[in-house]
Order: sequence, then C-alpha cells, then structure tokens
Amino acid sequence: MVNLICTVCLHFATLPDNLCSIFQRIKQILIDAVVHAVNEDCSKMANDFTRLGFLATGTDVAPIIPALEATWQNSFGNELSGFNFRTVTGKLYAPQSMFHVFL
Repeated sequence: MVNLICTVCLHFATLPDNLCSIFQRIKQILIDAVVHAVNEDCSKMANDFTRLGFLATGTDVAPIIPALEATWQNSFGNELSGFNFRTVTGKLYAPQSMFHVFL
C-alpha cells in the first residue's frame, strides 16, 4: 500500500507506514474528542488533552475538569448547530494558562 499525499506546492509525496499509523491514531483521538465535546463529557475531554500531547503524561486532570465544564457549559445553545468554535476557544485561554497546556 502506498501512502500518497499532495503537498502544499502540489507535488506528490509518500509517507512511511509508521507515520501513517501516527496520523491514524491522532485522527481517532480527535474523533473521540469531538464525541466527548458533543456529549459534554469533560472528564474524558481532559484525558484527551493528555492523549493528544497537550498535557504531559501523568498530569492530574482532575483540576482541569471544572475549567472545561465552565468553558463548555451552554456552548451548544439549544442545538448543536448553535455551536461557535471561536467562542469556545476564547474561553479556553484561561484554563490553558492555568494548567500549562502545550499548544
């Protein structure tokens, strides 16, 4: 199987299998994170920060959960279509600085 991608300058490049497996893992974590966000499961979202490498492995995520709850509370309005990503990311600035999230 060839792992072919198109670069920004419109050239084709191949990716080694190990890199593709890393991309697949990150893609799965991001899908999980979106599901956790839609379900407003802040404890699982906090663990997603560690799984994605935004927090160091072994970080106690318990103090982050209330900050995530405050950030995500009512972020969807009455429906998922009312979600505003910019508003949520703006609210994440304070928890990010408090908990040394690596971005």
